[in-house]
Amino acid sequence: MGKILVVLGGLLLVLGGAVVVVVLFFTFAGISQEESAYLGYAALPDTMAPADSESEMLEESLAAAEAPAAEVAQPRVASSAPRAAAAAPLPNASFASDARVIRNGILTLVVQNPATAVHDIEQIIARIPGAFVAAGAVRQAGDPQPTSLTLRVPVESFDQAMAALRALAEEVLAEQTTARDVTEEYTDLDARLRNLQAAETQLLALLERADTVEDLLKIENRLAEVRQEIEQLQGRLNVLIDRIALATIHVLLHAPPDLSVVVAAESLPAAHSVTAFAVAYRNDGSVSARDARLTLYVPERLSVLDMSQGGVYDPISREISWALSDIPAGVADTVYVHLRVESAEADIQLRAEIQSASAEADSANNAAGITLSFAPDLALEVDSRAAAAQGSEVPVWILYSNVGTADATDVTLQAALPEGVTFVRADFGGSYDREAGTVVWKLGRLQAGETQQVRMYVRVDVAEGRLQIPIAISAEQADAVAFNDRTDVFLTALREDVSSRSLWQPGQTIAASIAALIVVAQGAVNVLIWVLTFGIPLAVIGLLALGVRAGLRRVRRSDES
Repeated sequence: MGKILVVLGGLLLVLGGAVVVVVLFFTFAGISQEESAYLGYAALPDTMAPADSESEMLEESLAAAEAPAAEVAQPRVASSAPRAAAAAPLPNASFASDARVIRNGILTLVVQNPATAVHDIEQIIARIPGAFVAAGAVRQAGDPQPTSLTLRVPVESFDQAMAALRALAEEVLAEQTTARDVTEEYTDLDARLRNLQAAETQLLALLERADTVEDLLKIENRLAEVRQEIEQLQGRLNVLIDRIALATIHVLLHAPPDLSVVVAAESLPAAHSVTAFAVAYRNDGSVSARDARLTLYVPERLSVLDMSQGGVYDPISREISWALSDIPAGVADTVYVHLRVESAEADIQLRAEIQSASAEADSANNAAGITLSFAPDLALEVDSRAAAAQGSEVPVWILYSNVGTADATDVTLQAALPEGVTFVRADFGGSYDREAGTVVWKLGRLQAGETQQVRMYVRVDVAEGRLQIPIAISAEQADAVAFNDRTDVFLTALREDVSSRSLWQPGQTIAASIAALIVVAQGAVNVLIWVLTFGIPLAVIGLLALGVRAGLRRVRRSDES
């Protein structure tokens, strides 16, 4: 009985030991598999359960080798913070000391000379170790497009470079900086790359153990796929490393706005008349001019009637101003104002000016003006008969006008009477100077655009000849055009008055000639009608009478014989 108990006790100990060994074996085997999956390694074929054949063993080995590749889609990377927390925006762009950050900047600058600014930027970049100009598009002068540069600088020199670039500008139109934390993306790419490299190592081990051509081809195909994925991930990681190490700065260089203004009159300005003036402005720069203001300075002798596009007139300063706000690059426009010239004794200077809050490329063309010059222009026309009989009185009408732009003062009109012509009388204040033989009118002021007339009567004292009466007008001011302030009256003296005669002469008008021809033709037609109506019947009757008379004579002669 005792022996039996001893045997049973030994068996129980053996079974207990076996159970402990089995439990310990499976426990350590499970930990090894979990760690292998985590690190990207798979169990080798000799650690796997025996397969039914070599082909099944290869399939299982390939599946185990592809485990890291499966992890590429959803990598398992050790992280102390959840993924959602890493994607949240960082307050005040503050990052951990070991964070991997991509920094970018955009600067839009107004510089006095873009070509000079490009040279200055190149010098700034040359003083920063590791910095360089990655790309550039330098525009020529007058091009509406800005010059653009792309700079790469070490991230630790980013703030220094931005400050140096800002110092070159006349005006900073826009500035933007960004900082993006790519620590998680970098860690993911790095872990996925290590998993694929581990899979490559395992596939290379399988390739050495392949026994058949079919197994060799399968392993090589999968190895090529893994290597391609490794190259792609390595390229992405290299780009990320480059962007982390070197910040990118995009710089746009604009020339300052170039505002210009021109003043022009729509018609010739004259005293006492209203003239429309056009004030044209434009921006020939490549950037908008901010808070532009156009001003027209109106002198004392001009009256403001109205203006277009919201212009405001200040009667104290005598300025018309237009608030134009911003004027975009390449924009041109025109405003109008109607002014009345009240006095034209001297020239008037009309000046316009345009200003803005932006720096100017060329301030010389920001102002322009026009000089209004005035001068009288006296003109004469006469109306009189062309011929007059001896002893008859002839009226002479003299039409005078000021077709210039200024008033004429102390206007005097004179008519010199030749021999054979005697002064009779003059209307509208005219007087005769017997010693000088002239008829004079003191007309005083003749406004611009004004027209008047006077009349005088003269008597023709000769029976024949061509009589010439010179007439001239003058003023205190110099005449703008001299050829039209003199004219002549020509009279042909006749022995008797032939004004009642109706004679056709070749010198008459075409209408009178045609009328005369019509009268002649009507007379000829009337004669023809009379001939046809009465002449032919009378001729027939006459012929019949002659025939009867001849017959009677023959009868008498026959009777006598």
